[in-house]
Amino acid sequence: MAAAPAPPVTNKDSRDDVTRRLDERLHEYRVALAAVAGERPIHRAVPGLTDIVPFRKLADGLPTPVTELELGGSTLLVKRDDLTSSLYGGNKVRKLEWLLGAPAAAHEIVVTGGGTASNHVLATALYGRLLGVETEAVLFDQPPNPGIEELAVVIAACNTRVHKMSSMMLYPLKLLEAAAGIAMRGRRPRILYPGGSTGAGALGFVDCALEIAASVDRGEIEEPEFAFCALGSAGTAVGLAIGFELAGLRTRVAAVRTADAIANGPVVLHAIDGACRGILMLAGRRVASGVGRIDIVDTYYGDGYGASTSEGTAAVEIGRRLGIPVEQTYTGKALAAALDRSRSWHPSRGPLMFVDTVSATYPLAR
Repeated sequence: MAAAPAPPVTNKDSRDDVTRRLDERLHEYRVALAAVAGERPIHRAVPGLTDIVPFRKLADGLPTPVTELELGGSTLLVKRDDLTSSLYGGNKVRKLEWLLGAPAAAHEIVVTGGGTASNHVLATALYGRLLGVETEAVLFDQPPNPGIEELAVVIAACNTRVHKMSSMMLYPLKLLEAAAGIAMRGRRPRILYPGGSTGAGALGFVDCALEIAASVDRGEIEEPEFAFCALGSAGTAVGLAIGFELAGLRTRVAAVRTADAIANGPVVLHAIDGACRGILMLAGRRVASGVGRIDIVDTYYGDGYGASTSEGTAAVEIGRRLGIPVEQTYTGKALAAALDRSRSWHPSRGPLMFVDTVSATYPLAR
């Protein structure tokens, strides 16, 4: 059973008090996690994989359930990846299970980054502390977001060193500067690139696609025609596409752009795809490229990264009414695209699916 959430943070709490409460919460989670099975479908599909990439069990909510939404004559399947973990759910924990094992074993300091409300930064700091991995974060400003204050509290409680940058375009340089600083202190740095979207990180969503395939095989759901997901740093979309290829499903990935194309254009997609398939090949499993089954949907992005849109705002409200949590930056835009497609979709073509990757369950909030 998942541990109860910690009391909410107040302005009167000192940093030491918050760190103590966070460490108590992490101890509870370690106990809960020990009772949860750690074998994933990808372990059975590719038995030699952990000989190539170290794996550390971090999620207590896998496999995540699939629910059906009835939408006035049409049905939308929802893969509830907001429920991956009772500590901090969403899509990041799947990636970090494959990304934090190596630095944990080698006692490296992980340096990563993103916007001031980055779910990836928060999750890396949090799960890094769970494993005893030190972390540093490079942050750029983004539009106001309810998660910014909470992120600042948690990364401070994790004793994560923060480096600020004035522009997103400085991100690669600032990552290298932070890594150089770690090396100059006599420690070994490990850079985690945006969103954890590397070949190894994408393995988490190869596994997610295999979970969906298992639901199809058991007769719980029909094979989806499209799986909608947010397209930020592209690891989720690429992992799903490779996983569907590995499972032999026809399902295509409708990747709804939520970040600038420089972060998820064809070069990025092919780089992650090639690196992930290379890992699988080294583990003894050849898989065809998944890029050809990714359809990029770029009409829901809005004015920039993190900027709200009318469609996203409406989808957030619809999700609230239906019990499907989404937010403005990523998942609200992806849900908006899925809802719009479902309105003109004929059921005979097979169901549509929305993969809800919203990060949920802040560790220090109710």
